[in-house]
Amino acid sequence: MIDDVGTAVLPPMPRAAAKVLKLLNRPDTTAEDLRLIIETDPSLTTSVLRLVNSALFNLPKQISTLSHAIMLLGFLRLRSLTLASVVAGLKDLVPPQVAEKRDLIWEHSVNTALGARHLAERAGLAWSEEAFVAGLLHDVGRLVLLAQRPQEYAAFLDDFPGGMPTSIEERKSLGESHEDVGGELLRQWNLAPQLIATVSSHHGSQVFEGEHAALISVVALADRVVDTICVNEDPLPAAALLEFDEETLEAISDEIRLSVKKERGGLIAL
Repeated sequence: MIDDVGTAVLPPMPRAAAKVLKLLNRPDTTAEDLRLIIETDPSLTTSVLRLVNSALFNLPKQISTLSHAIMLLGFLRLRSLTLASVVAGLKDLVPPQVAEKRDLIWEHSVNTALGARHLAERAGLAWSEEAFVAGLLHDVGRLVLLAQRPQEYAAFLDDFPGGMPTSIEERKSLGESHEDVGGELLRQWNLAPQLIATVSSHHGSQVFEGEHAALISVVALADRVVDTICVNEDPLPAAALLEFDEETLEAISDEIRLSVKKERGGLIAL
């Protein structure tokens, strides 16, 4: 049960990433402050440079230094890429014998992150980068379950060929869901309330309401339209909150899938 998932079991936030995120919340932080922290973590350094040079940004020249990367990215994008590196690091906790399931979950998370950013932009929302982060984190609980209970969770996923189980199905069979585990992990990592709310409640055909309804609906909609993983979940309730009718949703879904395929390579390779 989720009550048994304590801080000793859930993976901690890597130290350098935690320091970077803390610095990014301070108004007096400089690019040099960030560079000095990032360069202490080779994995984070590699991730930032790889992503800034990927199709995600499509820059005309190769960027080879952290200072240049931070200057080009800006602090908001740097936060996104730091969290991308952290979530990608969870893949290392998953045993190799269930690598196929791990890669399926990670690819879907990347697709959802990019799809959420595009949907937020199309809906005229000012926080598309927050949507990207929430999309990348939305299935983090699945990676944790696969790391903690590899054989059991992989066998459970085999019961859903071509798709993924809902949280209701997970709770019924496993006693906890990826939403439960993901929400608890983000609380432990001390991430923002809107991210915790989204990770904890992006499934189902519920009416999206409350303080974080717009962000949850963007991620829920991206979750349903970027690929075929959520085959049995209706995208229309989330679309309705964003004022997309069915015809508009169909058109922008095709557009988003094409964009995601062009942009996702660098993130998937993390």
